[in-house]
Amino acid sequence: MRNTGERAVDLTGQLRLTNGPGGSSADPFPAGQALTLAPDQSGMVTFALPAALSDGPWLATVTLASGLTTATARGNVVFGGHVAAASGVGPLALAWGGGMLLGLSVIAAVTVAHFRRPRRSPA
Repeated sequence: MRNTGERAVDLTGQLRLTNGPGGSSADPFPAGQALTLAPDQSGMVTFALPAALSDGPWLATVTLASGLTTATARGNVVFGGHVAAASGVGPLALAWGGGMLLGLSVIAAVTVAHFRRPRRSPA
């Protein structure tokens, strides 16, 4: 996230996963903690997902709020994939960790893209 406004923001939010395998949904997951950003400051909003969550594909909907202002971004995500095993780490743990990082990166990229769009001023 990047605060392009003129005041500090305290961001809270949630992640909803819908349109998953067999029409399943898994929601909502609250943001790990509130994120405070000063003007022109950047930071990450993260969500902890359960280990039993299927790979997807999912439609991820992230809603962030600061005070009375809210914004929502959506994108398709898939967790998992082929990851080579490393010494001392089991293949399942490595695959899950890699899938989580990939999924959270996609969610963060979708959210950042949404908040970087130029805003229209009210008429």
